[in-house]
Amino acid sequence: MPVDYELRQPLGSRLRRSGPHVLVLTLLAALLVFALVLGRTDPATNSGADPGPNRGMAVGQQPGRQLLQEMNLAYAAAKSYHDRTRLRVTYRQSGEWVEDVAELVTTLARPDRFLLEVSHGDRRFRLQVADGRIVGWIRDPTVPGLSHQVVARPVTNQITLATLMESLELRDPATSSEGESVLATLPVPLSISPLTFLLDAHALDRFLSSATDIEQIESSTYQGQPVERVRVQSPGGSFVFWLDRESQLLRRIDYPTPDTTGPEAPRDATMLAEISDCVVDQEVPPGTFARQPDSDAILVHYFVLPPSLEMPALLGTELKGLHFTDLWGESVDETKWHDRLAVLIWFNRHPSSFGVLTEVEELADRATIKDDVSFLAICAEPSTELSHGDVMQLARNWRLTIPVVRDLDAVGRDLLGIEHAPTLALLDREGTLQLLEQGGDTHLDRELEGALDRLRRGEDLSQSYRERIEATRQAFERALAASRAEANNAR
Repeated sequence: MPVDYELRQPLGSRLRRSGPHVLVLTLLAALLVFALVLGRTDPATNSGADPGPNRGMAVGQQPGRQLLQEMNLAYAAAKSYHDRTRLRVTYRQSGEWVEDVAELVTTLARPDRFLLEVSHGDRRFRLQVADGRIVGWIRDPTVPGLSHQVVARPVTNQITLATLMESLELRDPATSSEGESVLATLPVPLSISPLTFLLDAHALDRFLSSATDIEQIESSTYQGQPVERVRVQSPGGSFVFWLDRESQLLRRIDYPTPDTTGPEAPRDATMLAEISDCVVDQEVPPGTFARQPDSDAILVHYFVLPPSLEMPALLGTELKGLHFTDLWGESVDETKWHDRLAVLIWFNRHPSSFGVLTEVEELADRATIKDDVSFLAICAEPSTELSHGDVMQLARNWRLTIPVVRDLDAVGRDLLGIEHAPTLALLDREGTLQLLEQGGDTHLDRELEGALDRLRRGEDLSQSYRERIEATRQAFERALAASRAEANNAR
């Protein structure tokens, strides 16, 4: 009986890879300009309690600009605040609709207590500011080692978006580049959001300084409530702000979706922030800002990404029992690649899998590769989610020419311990497992080609793979120790 199981996309791969699984970032390129502009804040003038230049609006001011200024005043004047913001991006790529959704719950009690709770897929982020300290947690089932790390930093200045970004910084010891905030992986940048206007009374003025047109457009209703709408034309495109007529606070933001080119570029994209459950100037429930790190928590100054490479139990041994089902219901086993090198890729219906398979396709198209290498794309989507016909259509949309099969008996999970997609396995001519890696990188085709050449020369890659895994573990331990030391010094 087929076994349904689903492979998840690990957070680590989102940071290690800049390929199509983060194509959302292509759509956000214009917004990053504003992120840089809004990020140039002066802590001395960033207090939400003083709206500064927005007081005393000029007589005869444009209606659209005036509505936005009134919105800004409402955020700045709030002594306490709570909302739920849903960030959503949808687009069509290679015939498939893709949706990325995150939910933020924000609670503020001025002057110095703050809580941000983020849900993004099955990941959870939490930032709490109280008693002069900011504390951050990350919970991600794909990276269990992160759950023991807790960021703890002193807070000496006004809370800003930059403070929040820095406090959820995640560094990867496997790379020499600077870390990235996990907040940067959200579907929509926070640089233009209720959170920004709540924390920085001057953010609106900086944003509007680059606007080419500000226009009040037709009123509407949103979730049954009357709203006023303002369109802001910027160098990066058109924003539409939906403002609650009574509270003057944001109910929705429509973001520009820049045109993209290329056959695999995203199409028909929409980007939204939808705000609900707004509560202003009401008492915050006791204990909201009181959570403390667990007694066994590892206090760090920044998060350190644990190694994704684990020692496969069957590394260096001949694999027996691999069997799959083709898209016509026929069985496929190791005789398919007998006496040949084999590249097996477990994938799911996610842009990250599309990116890895695209690179493998480029490698498989080379004439010198086809002579002695078998490629197999193994779909791990549950049969309850995708029929054989659906997988065929997906393969056509992704322009796959390598054979596509299904792992309906969860052989990858049960035999190899595969839990994430995409995952790549490399077998030599004797069927010995030489490599097993999740995710991918932007040079996968070249790295895989080099590994295949080494196997042709008779090299045993499994031993060097073991050494690489051990080196990665040691790099993680060193980076974690450095982060802990920095946290201790900052106390």
